[in-house]
Amino acid sequence: PFGPSMVQRGVANQGAPSSAPIRPPAVPGPVWERVHLPSDTAAREALRSKLLEWDMALDAHGEALQGSAHLAEDIGSAVNELCTSVSEQQRIQMSLYS
Repeated sequence: PFGPSMVQRGVANQGAPSSAPIRPPAVPGPVWERVHLPSDTAAREALRSKLLEWDMALDAHGEALQGSAHLAEDIGSAVNELCTSVSEQQRIQMSLYS
């Protein structure tokens, strides 16, 4: 989104007192810099356990999606086989009648 012309305009604008310099949008830092962890051990342990639970749930969802993708591939190849056999059958019928 930022071509050289945008950068040059930003540099040119910095010298002009009437217009503010162009600043890129603020990019948030890493998540560990933005999250305030609880100070007591029990709360930290509860948070850690919750995060682990979410991680395992995400893994399970990922595996389910992968299974769905394999199922979709199997269905796709079965449909292709069916289409091939139908067109083969039509070709044979046409050759019988011609």
